[in-house]
Amino acid sequence: MTVNLIAQFGSNPGVVYLEAAKHILCYLKSTTNFGLVLRRQTKGSFNLVGWTDSNWAQDSDDHHSVGGFIFDIAGGSISWSSKKQPTLATSLVEVEYIALASAIKEAV
Repeated sequence: MTVNLIAQFGSNPGVVYLEAAKHILCYLKSTTNFGLVLRRQTKGSFNLVGWTDSNWAQDSDDHHSVGGFIFDIAGGSISWSSKKQPTLATSLVEVEYIALASAIKEAV
């Protein structure tokens, strides 16, 4: 979510956003030795598990919602996304459906 927020001001960043971007880059540099570990949970089986979530009109500037998903296989995250939704939703249910549709596209 932090990278998403900083990216919105990429074309004309202020000092505060440049400092925040520098902190993000320092964090990423400190985690370069981390890795993805996949473990078989049962013999011959890798379970795909997915979650999705969203918020409704959290952005006070344009009232767009943010939706996201994450998929795990064998205990390791393999795909994830968090994006501002392109359309202005009129209800929480609509926001959840938009986020779910995005996750289903990724799963397929």
